[in-house]
Amino acid sequence: MDFRSYFRSRQAEMLSLLKELVLRESPTSDKKAVDACAAGLVERFARLGSKVVRIPQKSAGDFHLVEYPAKDDRRQEGRILVLTHIDTVWPVGKIQTMPFYVQ
Repeated sequence: MDFRSYFRSRQAEMLSLLKELVLRESPTSDKKAVDACAAGLVERFARLGSKVVRIPQKSAGDFHLVEYPAKDDRRQEGRILVLTHIDTVWPVGKIQTMPFYVQ
């Protein structure tokens, strides 16, 4: 597979998702904002057929375990783990003075 062409052909879609996430401001200390940002991603994963398990947190954004089924569940090799976070250091409202842009 030509990954360069694959991702280049989806660049607009990826930038659109990135902008959506940036505009959902999610400062670490604001559980409600982080959970709202996560909800958008969880919804996308669910639409793709992923199994999503929510692990509630009291003072921080909830954790989510997202499993995307392989075409052949018996296959044990070639699995990928993606570990990420969605919170930011910027307070809600910072987007007004530091807007999203692509350069």
